[in-house]
Amino acid sequence: MAQIIVNLPEIATVAAIEQEFYTLFNSNDYIDEILIDFKGVRFIEPSTSTSYLIAFLYLCKERGIRFKINPPNDNGIKIILYSWRFFEVLEEITSTPIGEFAPTIKRDFENGMLVRLSSTINRILKYYQDVNKPEFQAFFKRKYFGQDSIYFLTAYEKFFPLLSLNFNSKESKQEEFINEKTRWKNAELVNRILNNNFSNIVIKDEISEDVVSETISNAIIHSTANKFFTGSYFPFFDREPKQDDIFHFTINFWDNGESIIDTLGSPLKQKLPIKSEVSEKYFQQVTHANNQIEFLIKRDKGQYTEERFTTASELHPDLKEEEILLAAFFPGVSRLPNRQPDLFNQFPAGIGLSYLTNTVINKLDGEIAVRTKNYFLNIKQLSNYDKDQYIKLFKTTDTVKPTRKEVFDDNATYYSAKFNVYNNKMPKFIGNMITIRIPLKYRQNATV
Repeated sequence: MAQIIVNLPEIATVAAIEQEFYTLFNSNDYIDEILIDFKGVRFIEPSTSTSYLIAFLYLCKERGIRFKINPPNDNGIKIILYSWRFFEVLEEITSTPIGEFAPTIKRDFENGMLVRLSSTINRILKYYQDVNKPEFQAFFKRKYFGQDSIYFLTAYEKFFPLLSLNFNSKESKQEEFINEKTRWKNAELVNRILNNNFSNIVIKDEISEDVVSETISNAIIHSTANKFFTGSYFPFFDREPKQDDIFHFTINFWDNGESIIDTLGSPLKQKLPIKSEVSEKYFQQVTHANNQIEFLIKRDKGQYTEERFTTASELHPDLKEEEILLAAFFPGVSRLPNRQPDLFNQFPAGIGLSYLTNTVINKLDGEIAVRTKNYFLNIKQLSNYDKDQYIKLFKTTDTVKPTRKEVFDDNATYYSAKFNVYNNKMPKFIGNMITIRIPLKYRQNATV
């Protein structure tokens, strides 16, 4: 069969890219080879979009679909892909040589483009010495088109770009787990950047311990996972921001293991316990957060339904897959509820994802997204506006309009859970991709 071309959109967000793949698989019953064409791309999310593309091309490879890549015309997009190690990580994850899927990119590597880039960055940093000096920042804004200055800085740091970890054995997972926690914990420059731009909280070990550690350990306990990569992105402001502008620091994690849904669903269908009361109590002791959690569910197009899934809901064998996925974020829920803490899991069973949620959403006002199987899930704090919308849609009659206090318990924590569900023509996403987005609220005195 002839090659099918997938023209990536000009604004290549994950949602826009996924729509192209959705159209592709809904329009073709059989696909032999696809060409991913970057030529029209003018913007791409450096970590999230590239991570999604790698995960989806891994899926294609597993289904026997060959892939090629047509590189971008835009030099800024090319720099992003090089700086974030997109091609190298794609090669490592799919076990497909760069020269096979992107011959022109292979020639760039052979011609020393990345060596020249690294040499340029080192010369610049040696000249300016201190990345906090105004003249350093002004140089990047002038020389490298504003926002793209971060691409050079991060390429030098070797910190933000995509990185695949060796998950081939228990020993290698252990080593990589320790290395990655240490990398984040010791990243003085990055932690300084985050502390200068996060609002109302000082970052100590929250990123290394609560985010990186818990997300990687979650991937490790998926026993079938033997591939894993991570990446992150800190946006520099590409214009003079307004006082209320909010940007996001983003971290992505992907593993090719069993879906979180199946990890929990399997023991559930066997009528085995998946919840530990001991872990529930421990979670409350260490976080001082509410153990009573409720998800208000949004469906396609972001419309609220009357569905509410809570920690009081019965965890029975006939749960919907969406509910199983939400249950994974409840304290004490685990496929091995009696597991003891170990190197990969500093807490008792079933605490990791709930601890991640508490840090990212409750402490840092961020959000968590999960892509697995046929589902995309986005979790964030339920705002007062959301509560009012829910009351208006489902609790208000001609004669009664209840207050928030009458509908929502002050002793419970409420989250919005937005689902997109894909039909069966769209191949089931392999593994689990977790995206953490933490708001960066612009401050006049914020520095690099």
